[in-house]
Amino acid sequence: MMRLSGIILLFSTLIGGCASYEYEIIAPADLARRIGSQSDVVVHLDPLVYRLRSYENHLVIRIWNPTPDTIQLRGDLSFIVDPDSQRHPVLPQSIAPETYIKLILPPLPPEVAVVPPPVNPGIGPSGDFGPSVSEILYPPGKRYANDASDWDWRDEGKARMNLTFQRLNQPPFTQTFLFGRTKV
Repeated sequence: MMRLSGIILLFSTLIGGCASYEYEIIAPADLARRIGSQSDVVVHLDPLVYRLRSYENHLVIRIWNPTPDTIQLRGDLSFIVDPDSQRHPVLPQSIAPETYIKLILPPLPPEVAVVPPPVNPGIGPSGDFGPSVSEILYPPGKRYANDASDWDWRDEGKARMNLTFQRLNQPPFTQTFLFGRTKV
């Protein structure tokens, strides 16, 4: 009995021992630094201010607009490349004066409605004789995401973020970061 409880304890420790991750700015090289979970790392890239923090295995990026003008994040020109080298789109957003937007890497899992199972009253004139198309394509009880911006950063690695902004009638400008993720 003692041996069985020891095996159960060891097994639960191995399964329950989830890794914890933190992040760092790798590039631009002059901004390279560790991003911890206790306080924001503040990066000034004119005209924006980035506040970065590691939080529950995610990199939270708040992009502040300290200017009196609205600045557009151009989703059509922005992207993120995950550690597997897959490109993901960035949703367009407006940053009003004296406000911020938030990006989270990797993105939080999407909130997707569960497809309910079809009603199958049995055989008869109004009954159906098998699963519906939606039940075959979307089995009940599972979550589905059809969003190319959804991805997971499963382990250590690097992700590149290219964000293109536009202020009033000025030409667009791009700010690029390379982030690393390390196990702590």
